[in-house]
Parts: sequence; structure tokens; C-alpha cells
Amino acid sequence: MKIHSSLLLLALFFVFTLTNCSEDDLPEGYNYPSMVGNQWEYSTRVIQHYTNNGVTTNIDTLTSTNTVKVESSNEIINSRNAVLFSETTYDYTGRIAQGFNYYEITEDVMQLLAYQGGAFMSMPKRNNPEIVRVNGCEFSSLDELCGILELNNKYSSTMDDSLIIESEPCVVYSYPLDIGKEWIYKQYTDPSMLIQKKVLSIENVTTDAGTFECYKIQWQYDMNNDSVWDDNIEYYEYASISGLIKRTMHITRVAMTDPANPDAGDTILEVFSEMDLNSLSIQEGYLR
Repeated sequence: MKIHSSLLLLALFFVFTLTNCSEDDLPEGYNYPSMVGNQWEYSTRVIQHYTNNGVTTNIDTLTSTNTVKVESSNEIINSRNAVLFSETTYDYTGRIAQGFNYYEITEDVMQLLAYQGGAFMSMPKRNNPEIVRVNGCEFSSLDELCGILELNNKYSSTMDDSLIIESEPCVVYSYPLDIGKEWIYKQYTDPSMLIQKKVLSIENVTTDAGTFECYKIQWQYDMNNDSVWDDNIEYYEYASISGLIKRTMHITRVAMTDPANPDAGDTILEVFSEMDLNSLSIQEGYLR
């Protein structure tokens, strides 16, 4: 199964401005700044907790740092103007990788048009191949599941330098960001699943970069297309006038089976993930 999802859109809702939100209100009709040269630094930590028959068998901790930069504002994708973001990932293995995302940014929407390369975090190697099942869907690896959940393509077993153009743009933000607003981020056909985003509230968030007044946005998943949002995936992002400040994810009840040893029973995986803004260096101004 091959799923084309956005590159690190774990990480690339990365468009921000200079101002600390504790000093400035979220403006009416605001949009993410996308001036060429803007740059942000993030850190990510992922904890994976494995149990079998109620007994902990392993705990993996993964870390990475990410540098995101606006490279160009005059790209063309399918006759649409696009802003090019690069992301360089330094993962816990010492590997360095780079990916590129092409966004259309207007007063009404920010959406992913295409991506290229890969800013990936290596997954810890498991002894045996496993079948991964969650919420009625089956995957050939944990990498594949994480890519679909938008962890946000930090995980992959391969890297591809081809330019991948989304058949339908992925709607990162639908403006204005009002409390209670919902929109479809992406509809998959293989597997059949829906990802939606919803603005829940406005909250103050503190990271190493400062304190920011943010929109709290929930990612909602219907992985088996039963018209019921999955309750074992809690995924939130916090976006301010300085862009994406924080993202958290918690997923439970992921069953992993070794096909060569089915009598061993399922290993159950629980994943915690947190990404924080460490620093930013940006110009004032918005692309319109």
C-alpha cells in the first residue's frame, strides 16, 4: 500500500511572524507569514511503549531537531503559485535528511500542493517483520502507520527525491481560524479514511522560544470510515501569529503481530509524541 502524504507535515505547518503572542493578540483575518528567509528551529521527542500480555517488553525514545526555512515564494505547481519550505532533520541516529514542501497560501487557505525528498526519523529496528492493526485498518509496518497519521512523515524506511504532487491539496489551514471551525484535511481511498481538523480554543503555550497565544487545533481521524471519530488518537497542534508553536500526539491500542510467531500474541503499542518550537528568526510581513 502506498500513501502519498505530506512530508513532515509533523511538521510543516511552519509559517510564523516575529511577535511574541503574549504581547500581541491574534489578529482579525490573520494569515501565516511566509517571507523568504524566515527560519524556525524545532525539537521532537517520541516515546514508544510496548507491552505483551500486560507486561512491558520495551520502551523506545526517539529524538530529532528540525530546521524549517522559507526558500522561495515564486514557485509554480500545476499553474498555482506556491511558497517553498525546506526542512532539515537531524535525528537520534545522527542521520541528516532534507525535504521540501510547496504550499499555496491565500487569504482563505494554506494548502499543501506538492512535496519532494524526505525529512525522516529512522524507526528503531525490530527483530521480526510485523503486521500492524489499529481501528480496523492493517498496515505492513509501523513506518506506514506513522506516515498516514502525519507523525508527520518523520518516519519512513525509504526516502524519495521525486516531486509528488497531491491529487487534491491537503488543507493545512482554512481561514479565518474561528473557534468551532472544522474542515477536511485529507480524504484517503486506500485505505478508506478521513482526516479532519477543528479549532477548539485559544490558549497560552510556553516553549523555549517564549509564551504564545495560540489556536488549539484538533486532528480528528476516522480510519475505518464508519463515520465515528477514533477515540484512541489524540492529536493537537497549537498555532499562533508566529506560526506552529507546539504539536502533541497520543495513540493507544495499536496491535502488532509477528506473522512468523502468531502464538506469541499481539504486542500492544502506545505512542506519545511532542514537538516544540525552540527558536525563530523571521521577518515581519505576510504573503498575500
